[in-house]
Amino acid sequence: MKNILLLLTVIAVNVHAESVDDTIGKACLKQAVSLTQQLKTDIYPDMDKEQANKIIRLSTENCKQQFAAKENQQVVSQGTGEKNESKLTDWFTEKVLSGEPAGKAGNKRLKRMQTK
Repeated sequence: MKNILLLLTVIAVNVHAESVDDTIGKACLKQAVSLTQQLKTDIYPDMDKEQANKIIRLSTENCKQQFAAKENQQVVSQGTGEKNESKLTDWFTEKVLSGEPAGKAGNKRLKRMQTK
């Protein structure tokens, strides 16, 4: 039963990731086509089909790269956020971790061994 749930979870995550990539790709393509149409009507009315296709391709690639860069930046910022959160633990844990070691016999032996 656990294996089936794990398998279903993995499939659901993969499907969601693919749907996000498809959505980003469609949005980038729509933006590229819109940009090309505006360029053709407003700036370059004598643009041929090959030039329009190059503009669409370049615009789509650039858009996808921007999304990828933004996603990578979010992953990095989340990673540093987790490190900062681990430092902001409760006061008791902070006191125990940063406080002086207790005067136990084992600690005294270790200190003697380090000084030799």
